[in-house]
Amino acid sequence: MLNMLVVEDNIYFSKILINKIVQANKQIRLSMIATDGEEALDIIEKEKIDIILLDLNIPKYNGIQILEFLEKNKKEKYTKSIIVVSGEMDMIEKVINNTLVHSYISKTQIIDEVVEKVNEVSKEKMFYCEEQKKLKEKRKIIMKKIYRELIALGYNIKHIGTSYLSDSIYLLYFTSKGKNMKLEKDIYPIIAKNNNTTISTVKCDIIRATNQIEKVNGQRKTKEYFGHFIDKKISPKLVINTILRKLNQEI
Repeated sequence: MLNMLVVEDNIYFSKILINKIVQANKQIRLSMIATDGEEALDIIEKEKIDIILLDLNIPKYNGIQILEFLEKNKKEKYTKSIIVVSGEMDMIEKVINNTLVHSYISKTQIIDEVVEKVNEVSKEKMFYCEEQKKLKEKRKIIMKKIYRELIALGYNIKHIGTSYLSDSIYLLYFTSKGKNMKLEKDIYPIIAKNNNTTISTVKCDIIRATNQIEKVNGQRKTKEYFGHFIDKKISPKLVINTILRKLNQEI
């Protein structure tokens, strides 16, 4: 179900819009009205909003300023989620290429066209939500398998380095160019950004976590995991490649 916000200073027009949209679209669960830009931003900050119908010519903060605020504060979740409904064509021209704007409609057009655009955004949103749900379930399954292998190797699952390592394996697993990617160049920077830390910290923590596994399982047992006895020191790269191979063999 989706939540919709109508930003319009004409309450009568807003109510007509909402009634038409709710009757035509069963996916719209909650509709809220803001009569000025300040009220709109307050609702956006406090509530979960999926679709916004935005009049550009409103008091306090106009629609253009609202779009600028959303862009400045990196509200990517509103990408292609805002339908501009305005009678000011010169203002519409200023936002027509905005990445947050799905489409625009002049107030001279019929309300049915607004309903049609809301239905389009609604379908796109629902499809995206379903895809994200599937991805989340898939991630859960893959991460469970990754941790199964790391535990078998003797990794401490509470160690931050183990968490960084599991995320690295996950990223490589879903990257078609994984075989050609470099850990420090392509993977660790993503892990560092996601965890608000440095590449060096990610690398060092993964190495520390890896250095502990032979102490837990013993050198012989640990090296047996890799399918053959190896003389060289066990490295994160060896662990990653071995687990990726095991995961790919399960498919």
